Amino acid sequence: MRIEGSANENLNRVVTITPLEKYNFKILSTTLSNGDNIKVELKTRAIDDKDAETQPVTYEVHIQNIRQTPGRYYESIHLRTDSKFSPDITIRVFGFIRQETTKQKTN
Repeated sequence: MRIEGSANENLNRVVTITPLEKYNFKILSTTLSNGDNIKVELKTRAIDDKDAETQPVTYEVHIQNIRQTPGRYYESIHLRTDSKFSPDITIRVFGFIRQETTKQKTN
């Protein structure tokens, strides 16, 4: 996942994770490798509103840049699951924050 823009911009991304019905799992926790550059929020929603308890869930990982200084950064989001096949999921985030630029008028 790449986040790029100026520090004065609202830089957000969303990663959607939908488990296959055959290999359904739940995300138990999220942790950040550093946490100085991004903020993360995990949201869930049922795929089928008929029976949200038994239906697979779609997870949305909302990622927001909080870095205000120009430069590059790397963060990892670690998702712990209850799956025996994939107990950990890692989302790598690469950020590039540019210097704020002001447009100059030309005559």
